[in-house]
Amino acid sequence: MKTNAYLVVQADNLTNEQVSPLVWDLGRALSEVMTLEGEIMVNCSEAEESGNRFTQCLVFRNTGG
Repeated sequence: MKTNAYLVVQADNLTNEQVSPLVWDLGRALSEVMTLEGEIMVNCSEAEESGNRFTQCLVFRNTGG
């Protein structure tokens, strides 16, 4: 990956009877090799029946050479 290139990762937390913070577990792991630049929340109004009304996108930048 080129230096200063961006990577956007879309993920959802796992929800069953208990919430698992998959998004931020993934964010922490990727932050070891890339710089976390931000988070984008995407509203999915059509997905209301499934219970997941939004998804999260984490934005990383490759600052390594």
